[in-house]
Amino acid sequence: MTLSAKREYVKQMQFIYRNASGKKEKTRLIRQISETLGCHKKHAGRLMRGAKPLREGTRRHRKPVYTECLIRVLKETWRIKRKAVFFMKFYELSSKNSYNFPFPISPSRVPNIPVSKHTCHPS
Repeated sequence: MTLSAKREYVKQMQFIYRNASGKKEKTRLIRQISETLGCHKKHAGRLMRGAKPLREGTRRHRKPVYTECLIRVLKETWRIKRKAVFFMKFYELSSKNSYNFPFPISPSRVPNIPVSKHTCHPS
């Protein structure tokens, strides 16, 4: 059932529900509506009492907390940090097990990237 068909169905059923007399008939209508729409009986009852049938309009989105520029800088920082942690763990393991590697590994050899490369300048 499409959204427009659901809206049309709800409008027709609201008219029938309002003209129904007695609790048993209204209960039967709500049960029928909930089965047809596939929703809970409480929701069907609210629809029949005149609540908006379905949400209309566009959805509001939160404003971004970080700018795109800052996100790029943070991603690069996290990437560098992961590499540094990997090299530090690798260095610790190699010094504990006394492996001989063909190249020297030390914490001071972790690349130091200048901040000016990663700053964003508005253009």
